[in-house]
Amino acid sequence: MQLNINSEIVSRKTIHAIFDAMFKDGVYSWGRIVVLYVFTARLAKCYHEQKSNKAFIKILSTYVGDYIARDCALWIKNQGGWTNFCDQFKATDTVKEPSFNAMAMLGLCLGGLVLYHMWRLLNQ
Repeated sequence: MQLNINSEIVSRKTIHAIFDAMFKDGVYSWGRIVVLYVFTARLAKCYHEQKSNKAFIKILSTYVGDYIARDCALWIKNQGGWTNFCDQFKATDTVKEPSFNAMAMLGLCLGGLVLYHMWRLLNQ
């Protein structure tokens, strides 16, 4: 996917209009808030690849931070804040699972075999 970006066009007003469209129905959720950050990160990545302007990337992070503070902060606070977000979406510790450990060992062994065979083919 190709995204052509021009820093003169991508203004605070433009970014906030995109974000406003996401919440047009008045429904807030953690998923939508995360999407704001993901969208901004993807935009920054595309811009960096095209222009390598780190100053504009910092400006993009300010745009999303301002929007969250202005339009989402009350909802976030009513949900218990970012602490509740972390608690609600806490990663499970799969390393303690026996099946995970068995699959990890199998993956390592198979990966090792593939690397060994590739090494043999390259050195013939």
